[in-house]
Amino acid sequence: MMDTPNAAPRGPDGREPWGRAVPATAVLLASSQIALAQPLTERVEHAVEIPRNARISIMNFAGHVEVHGTDPGEDSTLRVIGVKRLEAELPAEEAERIFEQVNLDLRRRGRRIHIGPNRPRGDRHRPAERTSGERRGPPPVTPPVTEVRPPRRIPPVSVDLEVWLPDGASLEVRTFTAPITIAGIGAPDGDFLLRSVSGPIEIRDLEADDLRAETVSGNLTLADVRAHRGSFMTLTAPIRVTGALQLDGWYEFQTHSGAVLLGLGSLAGFTVAATTYSGEIRSELEFEAERDSRSLEGRHGSGGPQISVSTFGGSIHLAPEAAAIRNVER
Repeated sequence: MMDTPNAAPRGPDGREPWGRAVPATAVLLASSQIALAQPLTERVEHAVEIPRNARISIMNFAGHVEVHGTDPGEDSTLRVIGVKRLEAELPAEEAERIFEQVNLDLRRRGRRIHIGPNRPRGDRHRPAERTSGERRGPPPVTPPVTEVRPPRRIPPVSVDLEVWLPDGASLEVRTFTAPITIAGIGAPDGDFLLRSVSGPIEIRDLEADDLRAETVSGNLTLADVRAHRGSFMTLTAPIRVTGALQLDGWYEFQTHSGAVLLGLGSLAGFTVAATTYSGEIRSELEFEAERDSRSLEGRHGSGGPQISVSTFGGSIHLAPEAAAIRNVER
C-alpha cells in the first residue's frame, strides 16, 4: 500500500493498482466484427512521496522512457505519467482483451519502487536481474552485454513512460526496444544503471556518482555528463560524447564494432588511453602522447578526467568540436 493520504484500495488480486485514471482516459473501440480501426489508448498518472535515498527501477519493452529531474527545492514527490497504446490490426474484441491484459504497475517495498507494465498472464519468464555490491575503482573490462530479456510473448501494446525524479534518488532503467532519455538530473550521490537491447540511450545534463549505460544495437549519446565513475558499452552501435565531464571523473567506453566519437575539445584537458584491435584511431587534438596505429595514450591540455576507450573493430575519433563528429561512423 502506498503511503499517500489518498491511496487507492488494492484490487481483487491483492496488488496495488497503478494509480488513479485521469478524466482524459480514452478507450477507442471499433466493432467486434472488423479489424481495429482506431488505436486503444489509456493514460494514467501517479504521484508518491519517496525518501531521499530511494531506488527507482523502471522496466519497459516497447514505447519510450523519459526521466527528468525536478527543480531544486521541490518536494520529494516521484511523479509518473504513463500512456498505454495498442495499434495492431486485430479484431476489436481480441484487441480489447489484449489491451486489458497489460496493466501498468507501481510497486513499493521499503525504499525500492518498481514502475512498468506487468508481464502477460501465463508468461512466467522473468527478465534477468543482477544485484552487485559496491564497486571500488575502475569496473572490470568485460564485453558489452545487456541483461534485458523479452518475455516469451510480447503483446502488441506499447507504453510511454514519463517520470520526474526528485534529487537524491538512484535509478535503474531496463528496456528492450524502448528508447531511454535521461535529462536535467542532479544526483551527485546517485547511482544510475541504464540498459537497452535495441533502443537508443540519450543522457543529457546529468550529475551522478556512478553511471553505467549498455546497449547492443542502440546508439548511446552523452552530453554534459558529470559522473565520478562512468562505464558505457555497446556491441554494434556508436557512442557519441560531447560537453562537460566531471573534472576528477573516471570514464570507460567499450564497443565491439561501433565507433567511439569524443567531441571534447572544449575541455581544458583530459587524460586518455585508447586501444583498438582492428579499427582506426584519429585525433584532431594536440596530445602529449605515445601512439601507434592501434593505440594512443597521453594527456590533452592540463589533464582532468581520465578516459579509457577500447574497441575491437570500431574506430575511435577525438575532435575539438561537436560538429566535427556530426556524421556517425561505424
